[in-house]
Amino acid sequence: MTSILGGSEVSHVYEVSYVRPASSTNPTPQVKLTSFNLTFNDLIQVRETVTYSPSPADPLGKTRFEQHASITALCGGWQRIREKIEAFTVERFGQNAEKGRLGFEAVLEMSRRAFSEEREKERKKIWRGEAKV
Repeated sequence: MTSILGGSEVSHVYEVSYVRPASSTNPTPQVKLTSFNLTFNDLIQVRETVTYSPSPADPLGKTRFEQHASITALCGGWQRIREKIEAFTVERFGQNAEKGRLGFEAVLEMSRRAFSEEREKERKKIWRGEAKV
C-alpha cells in the first residue's frame, strides 16, 4: 500500500493483551492478544485475535495457539477494488502469520534449551553437594 499511497514503511498497531491466570474457579489459564491496525485504517481495517492456552491433549507439555483475523477494505462502492485489496491483504497476512509462528516457535525452543541447561546445572550442584539451602 505504501508504494501506491506513499508513506512510511512503519505500520502502527494498537494491541490489547488479556491474561487470565489459572485459579481455583478457573483451572485453564489463557493469554489473549487483540490488535487493530492504526495505519491506513481509513482504507482497510484489520482485527486480529491470538489466543494461547494449554493443549487439551497435553496441558503440561504443549500450548494451543489459535489465530483469527478479520480484514475489511473500506473503498465505498468500488466492489472489485475492495475485493482485490482484501485478497492481497489476506495473502500477505497469511505470509506474515507464518513468519510470526515460526519465529515464536524458535524463541520457545531457545527458552526450553536454556531452562533445561539451567536445571541440569542445578542437578549437578545438588549431586556434588554445592546447592544452597
